[in-house]
Amino acid sequence: MKNLKLYYAVVCVLFLMGCEQESQDNFSPDPTTSMDLQMNSVNEEGKITSYSTKDFPASTPSHGLNMSVSPNLKVTGNFRTEAGSKYNFAAVQDSDGVTGEWQVNSPTIGHFYMNSICVSVDGNESTIAGIVTEVVSGNFQENWIVFIKVKDNGEGVNAPSDQSTLNLYFYPDWFNFYPSAEAFLVDYSCSRVGATLNFGPFIDRIGQIQVR
Repeated sequence: MKNLKLYYAVVCVLFLMGCEQESQDNFSPDPTTSMDLQMNSVNEEGKITSYSTKDFPASTPSHGLNMSVSPNLKVTGNFRTEAGSKYNFAAVQDSDGVTGEWQVNSPTIGHFYMNSICVSVDGNESTIAGIVTEVVSGNFQENWIVFIKVKDNGEGVNAPSDQSTLNLYFYPDWFNFYPSAEAFLVDYSCSRVGATLNFGPFIDRIGQIQVR
């Protein structure tokens, strides 16, 4: 009888240990859940491609070595695309930082407003970033950070059309990894993003872009 009681005691202990282990397993992090910063691109048709920082869609930079280090930069634009999207933006950098606003009104991407938060210039090309402050329509959300590249091909009737790239890039969850937009830009500055990511080809736009 004594041996039988000892047997049941051992069985009960093993059972309780198994239950505890199962409980711990149920609360363990899902190994398939991504803990990486998410980065998306969207093209003129509204097609979104998602990445994480571990599978950066990098290209071999053809520019970036001659990025302007001047504290005074000014990039402005007002153009529309063949698909009917309208862009109006300004990014001005001086010794006090970066100021300016964007408005994007697109039948495929949405209608939203942003404040400019960084700008870089490489010759007649520029990368600028904004943080979404207001959404009128579409799937973009407030606090997302958006990057665009533009190209100033000169002025005058004989000048080629100014251009912007096929893709925009945006970071929808940066605030889960960084305490502020300023901290995010330390790692993802306009100069780094513009020189590293593949924004696609430059496309002729209807309107005016100035890079200074």
